[in-house]
Amino acid sequence: MITDISKMHRYLLFYPDKQLRIKMKFKCNSCQHVFEHEADKNECFCPKCGNISRRTEEIEEEQSAVCSECGTIIPSDSTSCPVCGCPISATQHRHCDECGAEVSDSAQVCPQCGCPISAPISSQTSGIQYVDETGISEVSATDVQSQDSFDTISDNTTEQDKQKKYYYIIGGSVIALAVLGALIWFFTNRSSDADDDGDKHIVVAENLFFRSSPSAITDNNLINRLSYGTELKLLGREGDWAEVEVEGEHGYVGWRYILPDSSFTRLNRAWDTANIREIVDQNRSRLAVLDYINKHSLETGAPYWQIHYANEKGKMPNNVAWPDLKNMCDKYPEFAFIIENDMTHERRMAIYSFNPDTEEPMLIYDQPVEYEGMIQDISIDRRGNIQISFTGNRIGAVEETNYDDYDPGCATLEELQEEANRESETIPEDIQDLIKTSELQIVSEETEDETIMPLVDQSKVYPSAEVAPQFPGGEAAMMRWISEHLKYPLMAQENNIQGRVIVGFTVTKTGKPEDFRIIRGKDQDLDKEALRVVKTLPDFIPGKIKSIPVDVTYTIPITFRLSSM
Repeated sequence: MITDISKMHRYLLFYPDKQLRIKMKFKCNSCQHVFEHEADKNECFCPKCGNISRRTEEIEEEQSAVCSECGTIIPSDSTSCPVCGCPISATQHRHCDECGAEVSDSAQVCPQCGCPISAPISSQTSGIQYVDETGISEVSATDVQSQDSFDTISDNTTEQDKQKKYYYIIGGSVIALAVLGALIWFFTNRSSDADDDGDKHIVVAENLFFRSSPSAITDNNLINRLSYGTELKLLGREGDWAEVEVEGEHGYVGWRYILPDSSFTRLNRAWDTANIREIVDQNRSRLAVLDYINKHSLETGAPYWQIHYANEKGKMPNNVAWPDLKNMCDKYPEFAFIIENDMTHERRMAIYSFNPDTEEPMLIYDQPVEYEGMIQDISIDRRGNIQISFTGNRIGAVEETNYDDYDPGCATLEELQEEANRESETIPEDIQDLIKTSELQIVSEETEDETIMPLVDQSKVYPSAEVAPQFPGGEAAMMRWISEHLKYPLMAQENNIQGRVIVGFTVTKTGKPEDFRIIRGKDQDLDKEALRVVKTLPDFIPGKIKSIPVDVTYTIPITFRLSSM
């Protein structure tokens, strides 16, 4: 009889392919049923009642009868359990010794777990089982050479074989750990790189305010000013504000003035020189260039697509322009530029307009440039044809075929006057004489008793009047009023946005200002502030035509200028 279980474990360690099966006696804790099971387990399910049984090494050799239901010892002459009253029946239940499920007598495999079922329990006295506690059974082994005992097999195992097994185990463990570590490193770094690329943003404005809270109504939360190209980590977004981290410091910046790292790189490589970037100082114009690059999937940077030939700041650049296309109804002037491929020398020209509410860039013109030279002038006629002239070359007229994409808007007063003069010059002299004669005849036919009505339509809004509307105290008083009530938008300060905004409105016949609108805009924030302050103006002295008060349009230019720091 083999009682040294440690030898059996060592044998299985070095010879895992051997099917060594050692069985030991198990005793059910509930029904006291004794049965055999594999010795490598400390617990298993009783095949009689299905309860958990533990391995035992000391079992009394005497037989005792116990109740199969409650485990009470039953006298041999009893026909029922004295405790639970269970009647003695000839039928005995079988249970799977792996999962404890009840199985039929004829079953060979457990219907629950699929394990093989041990042989049926031999019939004893009805409802009573006799426990034959004879101790531990002998070892039964299959596929062991010559059916030698475990001790003999262990002795035949050489020290060299053992060392080989250890080497194999250690080598396999090292390789497995190395592979696992490489996989962990790969997925961790890939996830980290993806997060860094998504979180890394760059400042695209020239002078962006970095604040401790998402508010631009106070200077108390100003931490610092961030220059163009400053790297920051995006933490989140709150409306028009981006929550960021700059060199370990937490704060907020305007959402419109930062770009993801990849987008900023494409845009920044499009500038031939820093001078070009400084000339394109409006944030919306820079985003228009990026929009064009993305639409056409252009590869920027030398020797590919770039913007060249800028003059000094403050002057019209050679091939970057901000013409308003003589469209006085636009809030923002259009933006035009030429971008050139240094390798193929292909040149393309684009013109962008901007959404008056969101400043979103809208491409309205996109054509190849067939001329050498730079942009000299851009205009648009009444039919929507865009006229472009280039320096050193003849004027090339290019028609915009899709009129739905662009609204030419209203004409200027000078254009209307020129058109009227051209029309009057085409009237034949005899017709002009007829008109003058008819006017004289109409006057001569009027009687002295008729009252001549004044030729003043008070329902009409006049562009000018004989007596212009006047602010109480004069124009100087009006400018003082505006200066005292004007607040420079902080978001515009952050981006160093300056310029003039022209606000138009109507002074009614009662002197009340109404119908406020932007005639010429500069920036969304500047425009809003200009409208706000003009709406606070008190009533004017109304304009008059022939001493009759009338509605007259009125315009006020408001200049925003930052003092040097």
